Amino acid sequence: MLQNVHGMLGKFLVMRSITCQCALFIFVFSYLPSAFGVAIDLNDWAVNRDGVISENFAGDSLPGEGNFNLQTGLGKRTFEFASPGSHSLTAFFDHEIAVQSNFFTNEYGVVHGNPEPDQSWQVDEPGFVFGTIYDNLIDGSLNNTNTIPDTAPEDVSVAMGWEFALDAGEQAEVILNLKETRPDSGFFLEHVDPETGPGFDQKKSLFFSSELNITGSAAQVPGPPTWTLLLVGLFIGSGLRLRESMSYR
Repeated sequence: MLQNVHGMLGKFLVMRSITCQCALFIFVFSYLPSAFGVAIDLNDWAVNRDGVISENFAGDSLPGEGNFNLQTGLGKRTFEFASPGSHSLTAFFDHEIAVQSNFFTNEYGVVHGNPEPDQSWQVDEPGFVFGTIYDNLIDGSLNNTNTIPDTAPEDVSVAMGWEFALDAGEQAEVILNLKETRPDSGFFLEHVDPETGPGFDQKKSLFFSSELNITGSAAQVPGPPTWTLLLVGLFIGSGLRLRESMSYR
């Protein structure tokens, strides 16, 4: 009997040890992305295309085309326009950098370069506390302001927009780029987490840039053929000569 008790106790201790080891393994494994590479996660997105709103939290599909990772929120997205008239596109993204290890309220935004005249942008808290960026996206009216500089870190989200017009025969494409690589030039937004890495002393950034390309030529109203202009010229010339000859009589 005592031998059976010892046997059962031994099995219990072994099972408990295995359970603890498994729990420790799961805990450590869950932090592997932070240990071996800073994790970037896409928490939310929204797109306003010509007043039509697509939202992640509403269960909509991300519009546009291109290689874009919906888990990390990194990649490229292209939107095409072909109909004449006024158009607009505004896109909002809420990323989290190393959120498993240092939360998300230690981040800030940086604005680089100068936007184009028909380009708008905003860096702001996503709207859970004080931000206006999401409401402004819905309205299509970004305020070209960074409310989260390095002196006032918070939860960062970014948005960028374009407004343009197409003539008949013209086409446009708006390209959105969200990358870990800093662009060489142009206007772009930087989302920064300054406290990553094993010692929480390494900076990690992601970069948001976009471009508008308009191609094709506006449809031209066809002018009169050359022979028509020649005949008109001859007719006018003949009329003038006839009038002059009559005036001498």
